[in-house]
Amino acid sequence: MKTLKMTLMSLIFLTLFSINALGQLPTYLATPVAGGGFEVLFSPDGQLFASVVNRRGISLSDPKTSTYLHTIEFPATGRASFSPDGSLIAAIGHLDNRNIGIQIWIWDVKTRTLLQTFEGFYNFSFSPDGSLLVGVAEREIRIWEVGTWDLLRTYEGFWPRDLHSFRFSPDGSLLAGASRRETRIWDVKTGALLRTHDSVLDISFSPDGSLLVGSIIVSSHKREIRIWDAKTGAHLRSLDLPDNNFNSNISFSPDGQLLAVWGESKGVQLWDVNTGVHLHTLTEPGYRTGLSSVLFSPDGRMLVGAHRDGITLFWDVKTGTFLGKIGYSRSVGSRGP
Repeated sequence: MKTLKMTLMSLIFLTLFSINALGQLPTYLATPVAGGGFEVLFSPDGQLFASVVNRRGISLSDPKTSTYLHTIEFPATGRASFSPDGSLIAAIGHLDNRNIGIQIWIWDVKTRTLLQTFEGFYNFSFSPDGSLLVGVAEREIRIWEVGTWDLLRTYEGFWPRDLHSFRFSPDGSLLAGASRRETRIWDVKTGALLRTHDSVLDISFSPDGSLLVGSIIVSSHKREIRIWDAKTGAHLRSLDLPDNNFNSNISFSPDGQLLAVWGESKGVQLWDVNTGVHLHTLTEPGYRTGLSSVLFSPDGRMLVGAHRDGITLFWDVKTGTFLGKIGYSRSVGSRGP
């Protein structure tokens, strides 16, 4: 019974956002919540650390003092994001606790006031300047003005649930959307379709906006990462993932020099973006499942990975050293060190 109780509870651990002088894992605060974690994220100024918790909400902490602050309660089902100025936080969740429907939820971070919801949308993103919110529904993309929440533009012509990844360029001038058929690049101001690329599983602009990177299915057992010039669309290079490695999600380091590739397969691959050299494969001995979320710490020295079963993993980016894991795993019913 004790083991069963442990398997039904997970601990979301909130961490300082840099490795200490000894290269050790920093101080943690354990906040008990039911269900597994979906995603971990920092506020833009690094003053808040958030964990999205299955069916419970968003747990917020001060990473500098390891002080738990509060939980924004709602029936969470997926990703969350702070607005660029950190004043808002948005997330995907059910309409209510009956697990019916899907919508975007948007709150004021300071007051925790619910400001707006958009029913029927399963993904979203703020523009880099925070003035726009893009939402993805079954067959369309919509863009709203943040604050007034007025609808500005609608893109249509997609298959149901076809669009699985989309990103703004850092300057907010371009919007890239990846579907099963192709990748489309739009001019945000005019709404014009500028060009298309091959279909990708995930897509991202480099922090300086010069590169567009996507993960490609080459065959049933092969995937690769393709890098394009974001301005011209020219193909620059490809990164070959090992056979039977089904990682397809991509994350840039804050300085844009490194690319983390993660997903279904065990471990995270780190690549040098400019040279195409594979640097490390970050693994945790004995862990068999993939990750649901990965982020670099704001200083780029640590990589944090979250599993849906509530385990959070930490690595030193420079050395590739596994620093530790924390949380309760429903799959093993035990607590990490």
